[in-house]
Amino acid sequence: MDNVDLKLKNDPFDVKAFVRPLSLFFFFSLMNETKSIHYTIKTIEKLKKLKPGTDIGKMMIRIASELLTKSNSTEVYITKNVGEFWILPMDLELGPWKEFHKKISKKELVSLLWGLVIKLPEDDITYALNISQGTHRYRISSALKQLGSNTFLLK
Repeated sequence: MDNVDLKLKNDPFDVKAFVRPLSLFFFFSLMNETKSIHYTIKTIEKLKKLKPGTDIGKMMIRIASELLTKSNSTEVYITKNVGEFWILPMDLELGPWKEFHKKISKKELVSLLWGLVIKLPEDDITYALNISQGTHRYRISSALKQLGSNTFLLK
């Protein structure tokens, strides 16, 4: 997937531009379709309430990351009907991702998902998360070290 351009202002708000990145973010962080749908909708509702002229791309990262951080979801499990709602290859093996979840912090997961899976611009991510470029890169590096031999590639 190419870098995602979310340099949109919310006049008019284009929901379609945000559904896929949010769905992927919440699915790979929560590994639960129902919760992923819930948090995607909740994030979009919050984005729609922002003032005109707000950088929606950066706010999407901030709001979604805060919702994930505040979620009580510590138990990670993979739902059986992954292909029903998500545009993912049917033969994608998510077992290693579940094990990976046990090894990393939510902060590392957030940086990895926005930066390498969803491929948003690094400047937008660091601004939205209020972290330095070095911290963001360190979190990704640390997460990738933990992922180790279980690394799989999404195209």
